[in-house]
Amino acid sequence: MGGRGDNGTAPGGSTAQVDADTIRRTYDVVLWAWDTLPADDREQCEALLVGHVGLLMGEVDALVPRMGEEYRHTAEHVLNRSRRALTRTTLITAKERAAHVGDLATLCRALLSLHQRPGPLLGPAARDGAS
Repeated sequence: MGGRGDNGTAPGGSTAQVDADTIRRTYDVVLWAWDTLPADDREQCEALLVGHVGLLMGEVDALVPRMGEEYRHTAEHVLNRSRRALTRTTLITAKERAAHVGDLATLCRALLSLHQRPGPLLGPAARDGAS
């Protein structure tokens, strides 16, 4: 019922390998210990988050057509915010960058939750009949 497989893949036949534990560790470090990280580790965490968000966006996007209405609206909102966050390039100050990376971490957490628990999924036949 909306749980994840043992390998971290979403219900619904995803082929990508999603390492949920690594993703969780990355966003946890950013959300709870960003200020304590050396500059090199911050850059690495930011790069990891960009990759995690990109991977999860594809996974969640593939589930959207089969999601129930409430989950679909939530997923579309998170996907739209994620697209905007990934295209943001003008970060002037360290404070702006920290806020941006914090946003990426929060979006990453939301995408992982939607990936692992997309709610009841409609079957292919139900999806094809819906408009």
